[in-house]
Amino acid sequence: MSFSTHARAVKIAAAVLLVIAALLLAGGGALYWGGAPILAWLLEHPLSRAAGRQITLSGPLTLSWGRPSRFIAEDVHVANADWGSAPDFFAAKRLEIDFEPLSLLIGSARVPVVRLDGGSLLLEIGKDGQPNWNFLMGNPIPTRRAQFPQIEQFVVHDSRFVYHNAENQTHTELGIAALTLDEPASGAAVEITGEGTLQKRALRVTGTLGSVQQLRDATTQYPVDLVGRLADTDLKAAGTLAEPLDFNGLDLRLSFTGKRFDDLTEVLGMPMPAMPDFRGTAVLKGGDGKYILESLSLKLDRSDLEGGIAIDVTGTRPYIEANLESSYLDLANFKGVYGGNPKGTIAPKPAAPDVGVKVIPNSRIEIEKLGGFNADLHYYGTRIAQPGGLALEQIVLMLHLKDGTMSLRPLRFHAADGDVDLNADYKSVKDGAQHFTGKIDIRHVDLHKLLSGSTYPEMVRATAGTAGGFLDIDSSGTSPREILARMNGNGGIFLQNGRLSELLQALANLDVMKTLGLYATGSDQPLPINCFVAHFDVKDGIATSSTFLLDTTETTITASGNLDFRNEAIDLTLVPRNKNPSLLALHSPLRVLGTFAHPNFSIVSGELAVRAGAAVGLAVLFPPAALLPLINVGLGDRNACASVYGPARPQQARRPVAQPLQSGQ
Repeated sequence: MSFSTHARAVKIAAAVLLVIAALLLAGGGALYWGGAPILAWLLEHPLSRAAGRQITLSGPLTLSWGRPSRFIAEDVHVANADWGSAPDFFAAKRLEIDFEPLSLLIGSARVPVVRLDGGSLLLEIGKDGQPNWNFLMGNPIPTRRAQFPQIEQFVVHDSRFVYHNAENQTHTELGIAALTLDEPASGAAVEITGEGTLQKRALRVTGTLGSVQQLRDATTQYPVDLVGRLADTDLKAAGTLAEPLDFNGLDLRLSFTGKRFDDLTEVLGMPMPAMPDFRGTAVLKGGDGKYILESLSLKLDRSDLEGGIAIDVTGTRPYIEANLESSYLDLANFKGVYGGNPKGTIAPKPAAPDVGVKVIPNSRIEIEKLGGFNADLHYYGTRIAQPGGLALEQIVLMLHLKDGTMSLRPLRFHAADGDVDLNADYKSVKDGAQHFTGKIDIRHVDLHKLLSGSTYPEMVRATAGTAGGFLDIDSSGTSPREILARMNGNGGIFLQNGRLSELLQALANLDVMKTLGLYATGSDQPLPINCFVAHFDVKDGIATSSTFLLDTTETTITASGNLDFRNEAIDLTLVPRNKNPSLLALHSPLRVLGTFAHPNFSIVSGELAVRAGAAVGLAVLFPPAALLPLINVGLGDRNACASVYGPARPQQARRPVAQPLQSGQ
C-alpha cells in the first residue's frame, strides 16, 4: 500500500463518518417529535435511496439535545457497492457523535467528539477502476481544507480499515486497537496516540499534528511530527504537508532503524528478498502518488547505500527508479536475493535433508517476491566484499524489473586484476516456474588473488594462475540446483601459468597424480600447469567435453566424458601423453566416476587403456577455430595456451573421435 493510500484511507474514513452523521442527524427533528421508529424509517428508506446505499440501524438510537448535543447509534450498517467483495461498506457496533446543531446549518460544522467502537470500513477499487466510496449524492470527501469539520477529539477502539484494489491486487489491512486524536485547546497542536496492526505487524504511533485551524487554513503548511514503531522498525517523520487532505506537497525528514528491511518494504507494497538490520535517513517529497526520497543514506549491517529513489504508485504496479552508489557493500548481507540467509538475520528452520549428498545449493530464489513492482536500478560501487573474502571493485549494475522479469544488463566489476561481465534475464512463467538466460565473460583473473581469502582452505588458497572463460546458458528453475539441472548452452574455462595440483591432491591420491604425470619423478612437488583449456557443450543439464587439455612441462592430458548436473555425477576419461617418452615415464589413462561430492579414480590398463587412448583422440586436444579467439580474449595476447597449440593445427586433429568408454567398462 502506498504512502498516499494510507492518507486517503484516513481522509475517506473521516468523510464517511461525517456523511453518516449528516444522514443520521437529518432525521433529528423526527426523532425529537416522533421517536426512534420515525428516524429509522427515514434513514432506511428515503435517505438510503438518496445516498444510493442501504443504511440499516439494527440497534437502539438516542439523541440528547444540548450544547453540544449527543447522538448515539448502535449496530449501524452501510451497504457496499453492488460489485463489492463484502456486504458492508461501513459498519459499527457503536457510533457516538457530539455536535453543535446550529453549526451544521450555519458556518463550519463543529463536532467536538467522534467515538467509534467495533467499526469496519472497506475501501476498494473494482477491476474497472470504479471506487466504492462514490455515492449518488456526490463525493463526500472534502475537496478544500476549509470544508473539513472542526473535530476536536476523534477516538476509535477495536476497529478495522481495509483497502483493496482489484486492478493491481493491492490489499492492506489496518487494525486499530486504540486511536485518539485530541486537540486539548482551540488552536493547539493535535496530539495523536495509537496502537494496532498494519499488514498484521504490530504498530504504535505517537506525536503531534497541526491544529484543526491550521488544517482548515489553505495558506499555511501543515506541520507533522510523529514517532512510530512498526514490527521491529522504529520510524520518525517530521516536516510539513502543503495539502494534508490529499497527502500532497510533502517535505518530511525521515529516519528509520530496525530489523528486516524487507519486512518494512513489504508493508509499503514493495516486497523484497530477505535483508539484514538497517538504519537510515532520507527526505520524502512529492504528492499525487509520485514521491522522491532525496538524500537517502542507508546502512544495512556494514553495507552502505546513498542516493535517491523515485516512487510512482499511480500505475497498476508501483514503479521505482533508483540511482544509488556505495563505498562498501558486503554481499553476505544480500544472500536473500539469491536464495540464502543474509548475515545479520535469523536463519530459518532448515529443510529436510536431501536423499544422498548434494553439493549444489537447493535454496529457492524467490523472484516472485519482486513481482509486485517495476523498477530501474542504476548502481555504482567502489568496493564489494563477497562471502569468500574477495573484494570486487568498480561495480556497475543496471537492473531492470518489469512485470516479473528481472534483467541485469550489465553487471560489470573488476576483481583479482581481471574483469567479469554478466548479462542475464530471469522471469516468472506459467505455474510458478522461472526461466533463466545468462551470459558471463571472464577475463584475466588472477586465481591466487581470487582465492586468497582467509575463509578458504589452504589447498584452495595455494591455487594460482591467470584464468578466463565464458558461459552462455538457457535454463529454468527456482533454485541453483534446478537451473543447473535444466540448462542448455556451452561454456569454456582457460588457465595459464597455473598451479592446481594442491587441490587435485585433495581429490586423488599420490598414485593417481603420478599416473597422470602431475608429479615429477623423484620430486615431492607438483608440476606447474602451463595451460588448461576445457570446453563443454551442455544439453538438459549434461555438460559433454568437446575440448579438454591440461599441459605441464612433462605431460599433456586430454579427456572426454561428461558432467551430469541433474544427478551430480561424473564420467570422465583422462589420457596422459608424455612429452619425453621413456620406460620410466609411461602413464596410464584414468577413469573418473562417481558424484561431485565423492568422485572415484581408477587407473585403466591393458586393452582398456588402448581403447581409452583411442577414444580420447587429438580432436579434443586442439579446440575448434571459433574457440581460439575466446582463449586469447580470456587470457590476453601471447598467452601460454597459444604457445601450446602452435601457429597451425595438425591435420590429424580433424580425425573423428572414437566413442568414449561406456559406464562400467
